[in-house]
Amino acid sequence: MNLKQNNIIIGIDTSCYTTSIAAISLEKSIILNEKIMLNVKENSNGLRQSEGVFQHINNLGELSEKLNSLHDNYNIVGVCVSKKPRPIENSYMPVFTVGYNFGKFMANSLNCKFYETTHQENHIEASLLNSKIANRDRFLSVHMSGGTTEIL
Repeated sequence: MNLKQNNIIIGIDTSCYTTSIAAISLEKSIILNEKIMLNVKENSNGLRQSEGVFQHINNLGELSEKLNSLHDNYNIVGVCVSKKPRPIENSYMPVFTVGYNFGKFMANSLNCKFYETTHQENHIEASLLNSKIANRDRFLSVHMSGGTTEIL
């Protein structure tokens, strides 16, 4: 196996409604993309952060099994996680600490690089992955997530 051609980065996002893990090659091929929606009780207005945290802990345990299959064919060179909702000061939600700490533990265990990003930046980067947009440094983006809408 030529490890240089099989280097991947693991992505982790624990937002208000979904636990997500992904693996992408350095050539930007999607290797793995798994999500588990958080359970919201019927007739409720959403989840308390503590309920979301608990579900993310359980979901990441389940999703970690999917990562085991990657070790045979890929070299994990980095782990990237969403640390907070948006790239602004005081942006914070407890649900993001689950993915952040799981990712940090994983990166340290694998002795690979650890990258921090935000949920919002992940959404924008994902939309650009297969985009044919000419100027990736200058564009408008409409971000809708978790009950918020922003034009960036």
